[in-house]
Amino acid sequence: MGRKKRAKKNTINKSTKLLWILTVSFVLSTGCCVFLFLELHSLKKEKSKIFTPGKQIVSAMADLTIFNNDELSCISENLKSENAPLCPKGEGKFFLTRNYPPDTVFVGYMAEAGHHTLLQDLLRAALRMKPSPSVVVLIPQAQVQIVKKEIFAFLTPKYRKHVKFLMVPAEVTTWVQDYFETIVDGRTFQSALLDLPYFSQDGDALPSFVASICDFNLVPQADIQWSHFRYVSGDYGGNIEALSDRLVLVGNNLHEDHLQALVRQSAQKLVTVNVQWLDVGHVDEVFSVIPGVEGEGNCPSRILYASPALGWRQLAKKEPRYAQREILLNWDGRAEGEKEFDLRSCFTHNSEVPICRTLFAANLKYEEIMQSNIQLIQQAFEKHDSCGVPELTPVPVLFSPTKTSQSYGFREDEARSIDANPINNIILGHEAFIPRQSIPEFYRYTKSLFGDLRYQVRFVQGYFLHRQGGGIHCNMNIKRTCRESLELEGR
Repeated sequence: MGRKKRAKKNTINKSTKLLWILTVSFVLSTGCCVFLFLELHSLKKEKSKIFTPGKQIVSAMADLTIFNNDELSCISENLKSENAPLCPKGEGKFFLTRNYPPDTVFVGYMAEAGHHTLLQDLLRAALRMKPSPSVVVLIPQAQVQIVKKEIFAFLTPKYRKHVKFLMVPAEVTTWVQDYFETIVDGRTFQSALLDLPYFSQDGDALPSFVASICDFNLVPQADIQWSHFRYVSGDYGGNIEALSDRLVLVGNNLHEDHLQALVRQSAQKLVTVNVQWLDVGHVDEVFSVIPGVEGEGNCPSRILYASPALGWRQLAKKEPRYAQREILLNWDGRAEGEKEFDLRSCFTHNSEVPICRTLFAANLKYEEIMQSNIQLIQQAFEKHDSCGVPELTPVPVLFSPTKTSQSYGFREDEARSIDANPINNIILGHEAFIPRQSIPEFYRYTKSLFGDLRYQVRFVQGYFLHRQGGGIHCNMNIKRTCRESLELEGR
């Protein structure tokens, strides 16, 4: 089930949501515990790794511990604001780019073996950062016991103070990127969580809950006339990405009311690009800002973009020697008997394979759309940003529409990337986390590209998220920090 379609089905039961609201209200009014924080009891022996083998220490599994509100800080005690870049200044709110260091890393949770491995990789990387951010894993209320068994017992005491496990009022926390954004006021330099429209779906209550528990400021959702609502996922966090201190990238499938609210709130100019042809329809599926690793200021080092044309060229250079089982993940033509599809067919007898003709025609149009999007971004930098136009670098990505058509590039395409999407990546310090691609040519190209950008490349499991229409970037939400300007400090 796709990420967008799954979201439709995960609407919170009204009575359950009301119970949560009443419970939180009671807790706040009585001054009792306002959150649940899960922690391990000390293991008998400290290990050098973050996670220790689980088989022999299952008996040491932790109990559920309840803390008071003032006993949990979601911000890292190691991160000193004076070491961060200066906050951007201006009238309105700023979305911080990847150039700013994280003070809190929120990670969603899935009860799946692939996600346990991914979670370990991300925790290791976050805690290798100097200074290291605080990591908060959001646990669905129904999966507490699973988490205790699979994750808690493996965490060594050395790292427990950096990793916090928070039970939240939701059945799913997988797409934590979508629930909220972090913004900074350009005058007071105070940060806040921006609650994003989740259309009464499971996870809609998460931003207010997290803000209350972590003692963060919260900017409420935009006032949207949902009777005019057309897109399920266009207003989520993966569709709002900061390009620089002056520009923010958004998709052309945002609700008009939400778009206008962002225009009123933001100190940055919004650059709107065409993503409505995608299934989920987020800008983080086709563009990725890569900061410089040597302190190049607040200008992006590169902007990577998904290039179907480069994908075809990479495959055509050398005949692939593999069969791609998931080549058309959401392809209706499978009913015709295509249980397994070999990409070699598209380069040996293209005219005889209808799927190849469809893929070629669709990706030709998608490349055309991407080139138009690139021109919009370049024009925005030229007009509004002193950084100048950053280099835009293609990454090989092919997309599959859901059905054949006479023309492509429309909402009806509901296109998804054929392979795990490297554009949907995670940057933590000098490490770049890329979902491992199954197409060898794409894998080698991506590895070489990030190596040239001076990042340590970490290929991680991400196909379990890809099958649901998302990626690893969707599974993490980073609250970044900046330093108050000298003007404010001297007041």
